[in-house]
Amino acid sequence: MREIQIENRNFTTAISGLSFMVGFWAGPAGLTPLLVLPYTQYKNKNRVDVIQSEYESKYCDV
Repeated sequence: MREIQIENRNFTTAISGLSFMVGFWAGPAGLTPLLVLPYTQYKNKNRVDVIQSEYESKYCDV
């Protein structure tokens, strides 16, 4: 899960930085890549939830 979290943080930082650079060059239309971030966050959250539930079912006796 930590690996996905780091990957997610790096991807988010890269997209945000690129979007703001393009936004300054292309105007407001250049900021549209920021719309991609919520989808990737949701997709990665689902991956982490699956990993966490598998881990809990295997190692946690509740």
